[in-house]
Formats: sequence, structure tokens, C-alpha cells
Amino acid sequence: LRSDIKISEKGKEKLSKDLGAKCAVFEAILEAHGGFTASDEPTLADFFTYSELGQLRPGMFDENPRTGEKLWDFSPYPGITRWLDNMSALPEHDAMHQPVIDYAAHLKSAATK
Repeated sequence: LRSDIKISEKGKEKLSKDLGAKCAVFEAILEAHGGFTASDEPTLADFFTYSELGQLRPGMFDENPRTGEKLWDFSPYPGITRWLDNMSALPEHDAMHQPVIDYAAHLKSAATK
């Protein structure tokens, strides 16, 4: 999202591989615990993890606003996709995330100017 940070193609490949491996582990954790990190209900671990992964949901920071390059695609991970949907459906989600949503919109708008 920051144009001052340059990542080589090799660096992007490594980051993608690393995040993919971590997503595979997280997918297995969700499956083993009923859809959330530690049980069939959200825990503090879910909220902590969502604060990072939730930013990569479509409409937030899922693409570079200047280039349109996708940052991450969760479609190969149906358990994580379901978990993201469940977390975003929790009460007060939108109100709590409004500043982040507004910032994402600001970055997209500034990138088109």
C-alpha cells in the first residue's frame, strides 16, 4: 500500500509462499476447532488474528490502490474465507472497523488523483 516500499518479484514470491504456508496451518486449526481458533465460538485469539487478516478482505486493503495488484487471495482457503465471513458478521463489526474502512477508501481515492 505504500509506494515508498519496493519489493522485488523474488521477495513477493517468498512472502506469498510464507503466507500460504501459514494459511494452510490456520485452515487446519479452524477445521479442528469448529470454525474458530479455539472453539466453535470466537475467542480473543480470533479477534487478534482477524485484526490482521481481516484487512485483506475485499473492499479493505485487498489491493494496491495505485496499481490494482491483488495483495492476497483467500479463495484457496474455504475455512479461512468462512471464518472471515463469520467474524465480519459479528455485532458491531462495521462500527468498530469504520476508521479502517474510511482509511482504505481514502487511499483508493488519493491513488486516483
